[in-house]
Amino acid sequence: PWQNTQDPYRVWLSEIMLQQTQVTTVLEYYARFLQRFPTVADLAAAQPDDVLALWSGLGYYSRARNLHRCAQQVMALHGGRFPQTAQELQTLSGIGPSTAAAIASFCFAERVAILDGNVKGRPAYTLGFELLSLLVVAGTLAFALPLLSPLWATALTVAMLAAGTAFNLAMWQSANLALPLAGMLVLTAALFVFNMSYGFFIESRGKRSLAKLFGQYVPPELVDEMAKDPGAYTLTGESREMTVLFTDVRGFTTISEGLDPKQLTKLMNEFLTPMTHVIHHHRGTIDKYMGDAIMAFWGAPLHDEQHARHALLAGLEMISRLESLQDHFKANGWPPISIGVGLNTGEMTVGNMGSEFRLAYTVMGDAVNLGSRLEGLTKEYGVQMIVSESTRAAVPDFVYRELDCVRVKGKDKPVKIYQPICAVGQGSAKVMEELSLYNGVLRLYREQQWEKAEEKFSALQVHYPERYLYELYAKRCAYFQAHPPGADWDGSFTFTSK
Repeated sequence: PWQNTQDPYRVWLSEIMLQQTQVTTVLEYYARFLQRFPTVADLAAAQPDDVLALWSGLGYYSRARNLHRCAQQVMALHGGRFPQTAQELQTLSGIGPSTAAAIASFCFAERVAILDGNVKGRPAYTLGFELLSLLVVAGTLAFALPLLSPLWATALTVAMLAAGTAFNLAMWQSANLALPLAGMLVLTAALFVFNMSYGFFIESRGKRSLAKLFGQYVPPELVDEMAKDPGAYTLTGESREMTVLFTDVRGFTTISEGLDPKQLTKLMNEFLTPMTHVIHHHRGTIDKYMGDAIMAFWGAPLHDEQHARHALLAGLEMISRLESLQDHFKANGWPPISIGVGLNTGEMTVGNMGSEFRLAYTVMGDAVNLGSRLEGLTKEYGVQMIVSESTRAAVPDFVYRELDCVRVKGKDKPVKIYQPICAVGQGSAKVMEELSLYNGVLRLYREQQWEKAEEKFSALQVHYPERYLYELYAKRCAYFQAHPPGADWDGSFTFTSK
């Protein structure tokens, strides 16, 4: 029944009534007043008892009298123009300033909503809607959040909060529905916080567990990488293709005899710490320290497709790093240190091994033993690093010097051993020329041309006196001239000691 919302009389009448009771009650009385007094002139001309009779039920009859008197004043003093501001209402209607202000401001929004048909409602089915929305939100977030990264989980949560808020506002404005919103917002935020907190603590626990298991073997950054999938790593024994590295200090007995225990301990710490940094930098796992020796491997616990390359680069950098430490050792009054490095690639058994009293994450197998033997051979050939044929095959883009074909103690099958020189394309012309000459003489040696080979090895020794390898082969050629190995010789040399 409320039309013509621009009529000041109807606006004023509705606002006065809204001060008395609820909107639903006012509707009935408002309709009666408009039917009996459709204009302010009709209300002014009415008898006071008629106005009071229609007002009956709203209470506060003084308001009805003020309403009637105000209508008379509008006609008598203002020529039918009805007041619309708080000050005019207060002066004209005889009401207090707070009531006048409320009529002019607070009630205006409610009055406009009623007159425009925009009363916001909350039907009975909103309870079911709220329950359904909570179930949808809970199900979606409970399923999706654990599968997403923190960034995507945050994005999904923000999107759901925005979507829920936008839908609620749309229903408020277009359908005049006051749908519940707080529950959905609180549930969404709570699930997000719970998921993030749970993920953080579980991840932290997983990292602590991995750090406890592998922290003494691998660097922290690899532990962090392993924490992304902690279930993929175990201490249970398994067979893998890996690369093992052995390194040992040359003449350590002599060095230890010349230092007191404190100085020797400090020297070893100063030596082992940077060597360990190099191994960790190249993603290696420290197996153990054996006095002055280090055993490390690549390919476990983290799978590493480039394990041979990383081990080779680590060995070369260890030698280079040790050279840079010599001045520091000298400044502390310590003797110079040199090392031998042996590398081998092959199938190895890796896992937690030991006794019920003590376990260690380590590698075992023939491939491991060969790596240890190769480190020992570095002294025999006067080189700092030796790699096996399998390691050379795994890293083909390096220049190598073929040292020999040997049978090491404990193995019947001969293996070729190599000295890594540099990456392909980085060798100087002088180095490449020397390698070419050496390979030619080595062929003579394999063909049992002892006299010619000895002559050329001796010539190489004169040109490259720092290369002990040429002296070794010259002596071996002289020996074979007196003690020929026979026509069925396979070109190998047998070592009977470790």
